[in-house]
Amino acid sequence: MANPGSTRSRTERLRPEAISRVESVLTAKWTQQMGTRRLTQAGRADLLRLSIPTTDKLMKGEPVDRNVLKDAMRQIGVEWSEDLIVQENTSQIPTNGMEAPRRSVRIWRLAIPLAAFVAAIWAVLGLRQEPSKQWMADFDRLFVQSEREYNLAQYPQARLTANRALEMANKHRSPEKTANALFMAGKIESAVGSVERARELFHQALTVREAFKDDLARSPILERLGDVEMRLGNFPDAQRAFERAAEGFRREGHLMGVAEAERGLGSVAFHQGSYGLAVSHYESSLAVVPADQRADFEADIQGLRALVYSAQSKHDLARKELRASLLHWESKKHPRWIASTELKLARVEIQASNPKEAKHHLQRARSGYQAASDSSGLLTVAELEAQIGT
Repeated sequence: MANPGSTRSRTERLRPEAISRVESVLTAKWTQQMGTRRLTQAGRADLLRLSIPTTDKLMKGEPVDRNVLKDAMRQIGVEWSEDLIVQENTSQIPTNGMEAPRRSVRIWRLAIPLAAFVAAIWAVLGLRQEPSKQWMADFDRLFVQSEREYNLAQYPQARLTANRALEMANKHRSPEKTANALFMAGKIESAVGSVERARELFHQALTVREAFKDDLARSPILERLGDVEMRLGNFPDAQRAFERAAEGFRREGHLMGVAEAERGLGSVAFHQGSYGLAVSHYESSLAVVPADQRADFEADIQGLRALVYSAQSKHDLARKELRASLLHWESKKHPRWIASTELKLARVEIQASNPKEAKHHLQRARSGYQAASDSSGLLTVAELEAQIGT
């Protein structure tokens, strides 16, 4: 085996944590240049100054020419180190059957030194908080406006407002406000059913927060990330995100955050068929939710518990829970939550072999999702209608 100072082989593989580091830097640079546009493989190749096939090999941890690899790292401002690459006498050499490292950034798995990551972000973005100026007040106004529009389910307008806020934050190179705008944009994309786009935005927001060790702001992003991972069927990733969120919220004494993370863990357990564990998490969430925020949260938990009851063939109990939840959301005149509850009622009736009642609830769910511009909800309605043969 060659000594550390001897000439190495012509090709090298990046270590999994180095791939995560590269992806983080690429995401940060792409966000600075392109705003909310999706980072594509062609975009990665352009930033690395490589061909798309070579970029694909690099990001999968496959062998790449050593000089090409060193030049690619130099292009994105990552200092070359032998620690970036797989050492051939270690257990990290990829073998047949070993899953290639996933390209999406898993912030909680990053093993790179914080100082190195921060240096890369500052070098790439040049993020320096400007003194308080009028633009900050303008940003805050846009951010509050987008949040208000989001809460009123005015999602198309909220998206436009959030994008304006993000452009402003990028222009003035403010890491805090960039992360805030990315997070809001992700919430909006999630609400309209663009869950993969929402996941990208949440990862970008995490990248900025992680770079500046902003612990207080990471937990809410992780909770939302857990939700979109769950909706995409990535249950292990969703569970990890919710667990990290719950841990952070508990450390900060943020009871509402703990409640939301526990709710998410309950939903993961439900989708994995662990009904008792699901109910336990739901009850734990209700036990800590602050009194002034309990009404909406309890209505949501009622709907989630109903799905557990229906899966256990307790259909009457499920209907009772959902009717109470529906009354609450109708009093709020919130189309998306009304639609979501109608969809749950349809699922219960399908489970109970009542297709006529299920169709009635699906029609009402469709109307609500159309009013909320929720493409994902409309797709789910269409899938259930096809299932029961409308």
